[in-house]
Amino acid sequence: MRHTDSQQILSLGKLHQVGGEGLTHPIDANTFLVTGDYPVLIECGSKLGYSLLKQRLVEYNVSVEDIKLVLATHCDFDHVSGFSMLSHESDALLLVSTKDKQAVESGDSTRTEAVYYGEKAEPMTVGGEVEDGFCLKLGEIAIRAIHTPWHTPGSVCYRIDQSNTSTLIGSDTLFGWYFINRMESLDDDIRQGKESLKRLRMERGLTHVAIGHAMRGIRADADDRLEDLERQFAPIHLTPLVEEAEQEGRVYIDPWIKLPGISYKY
Repeated sequence: MRHTDSQQILSLGKLHQVGGEGLTHPIDANTFLVTGDYPVLIECGSKLGYSLLKQRLVEYNVSVEDIKLVLATHCDFDHVSGFSMLSHESDALLLVSTKDKQAVESGDSTRTEAVYYGEKAEPMTVGGEVEDGFCLKLGEIAIRAIHTPWHTPGSVCYRIDQSNTSTLIGSDTLFGWYFINRMESLDDDIRQGKESLKRLRMERGLTHVAIGHAMRGIRADADDRLEDLERQFAPIHLTPLVEEAEQEGRVYIDPWIKLPGISYKY
């Protein structure tokens, strides 16, 4: 029996979705506020949605001046460029994975995909590096980073453990697309993606999951959803799908394919 996919939980304990689909700017990544001992953002969206993000925070009695940390899942413009404005209104630190740090600090418009949106990236100060296993304690809440490379070299997911729930902020590791510059890198990228999904499937006790775009809210049935995604990720060799575009330079790859004859729960 196919699961229904209609429930949209915007708040789960002290975890709240404050940006993204239908909340801030249309290009913004899904952005989350954790109201623990002090307020922390996971992502901060693009600078295009910053004014709406500020309004959303107020709904949870939080101002941008209160934000102490922004934890980025990766370096892309739609996930972190809002920090260029937030940093002028708060003392917050931006934490980025080690392998994505240089793209953020240099304002690399290609590596951050700002060019995809017709925008220019601004150099931003990275206040700390996130390595695999990084853990932040906010009272009874624990936030742990899981390195999941392929969407970008430094992509991470965050596991948020509260008293009765464990939520995976999967960002663009789940349903993300990506650009490749060299066709010969495709096989290695797909291998890393499959290994990353397998690693997420090994996480025990997950109750909820959220992705980077399009699907609004925090969803239950985390294990079933991750099982579906592992089955759906690049089930066939993708090179023939993009050979015609090879001469155009950078190629945008969507590796999420539902094959006929295979049962998917969602």
